[in-house]
Amino acid sequence: MRILIINQGHTQNIGDVAINEAIVSAISGSFDIQTRSVPFSIGPDTAEKSLICWALAKVSNHSSLIYEALVSRAIKSVLDAEKCDAAIIGGGELLHGFHKPFASAFYLWTRELRRRGIPVCALGVSGDMPNSKWMKSRYKAALQRCSSVGVRDLQTLHYVKQEYGIESSYRAPDVVFSYGLSHELPERARSASDTDSIIMFTPADLQKKYLQYLGIDTQEEYLSYLTEALFQEVEARSAKKVLFASTDPSDYAIIDALFSRCSPRLEGLSVEAEVLPYGNLDTFLFELSNIDIVLSCRMHACILGLVCGCKFTVIPFKEKLQVFAMEYSSIPSIEGVALDARRSIVEAIDALRSAASKSNDE
Repeated sequence: MRILIINQGHTQNIGDVAINEAIVSAISGSFDIQTRSVPFSIGPDTAEKSLICWALAKVSNHSSLIYEALVSRAIKSVLDAEKCDAAIIGGGELLHGFHKPFASAFYLWTRELRRRGIPVCALGVSGDMPNSKWMKSRYKAALQRCSSVGVRDLQTLHYVKQEYGIESSYRAPDVVFSYGLSHELPERARSASDTDSIIMFTPADLQKKYLQYLGIDTQEEYLSYLTEALFQEVEARSAKKVLFASTDPSDYAIIDALFSRCSPRLEGLSVEAEVLPYGNLDTFLFELSNIDIVLSCRMHACILGLVCGCKFTVIPFKEKLQVFAMEYSSIPSIEGVALDARRSIVEAIDALRSAASKSNDE
């Protein structure tokens, strides 16, 4: 059996890379299955390279019909080249209610897979409830085409069941929790007996709607909010060092701004401050092995911290981050969570095999 893994694992976002590696390693380590990973969000300029296609791609910024025609063409090209028996889409924020390309990609991938009789599962689904009826109808159609739908948080599970009518959907932990089951992790350099903590601070450059959730209107207010959140953590944890870092290279402008703002005050408290240059998943995990607390806007930074034995504190710019903190901040061990996350991948494979078998019988 050959399974196409469709997600954002090709990007520079370390969380997305970890999702892809967790899924691929779980499948290749447990099943006689070949996998191939391809990008989920395909731009309209990905199809056949020609002057006409280039011109249409430019026009597509202003025309949904042309945009979707080009993306659909690109998806067909991928599926023609990557022969597969089944597909997994996910995980991550597939139901990103404010992101039109994601709404189109999920809809167009599942439509083309259905046309070809290729069963597909959605795994690790999360997202917001869209304001647009058009987006909502697209997500509903895409979810209905899936043989199984695994959701990573209770809020999204409610949306999927109540708003989209997918009663068979189920909740399972984010697949990144299972990363340590199939990958060797760096040896932990910190212990519970260490009295002075080391904090990894991973802020994010947020859109205005998320600032409003925090009760903030301007970027300056946001920088002040993050600064105070950091110093509250420094005081509460008796920190001796703060490492500024991120799982996404797009966050480094705000990291540099915060470092410039915070480092003099940290120096006055005899707290060492350092910016970790953006690297890759392996280097990020290595740094986590020497961290006690992850203070983060990024959920996957928190999960990878838990995988490496760290505690975490979220910057709650989304309700889902607050729920995530309530679910996982006090657990004594993630062993059971990791096994549940791995089990969700196995269940997706079982659903695909069952769907493929039914298709062959027909």
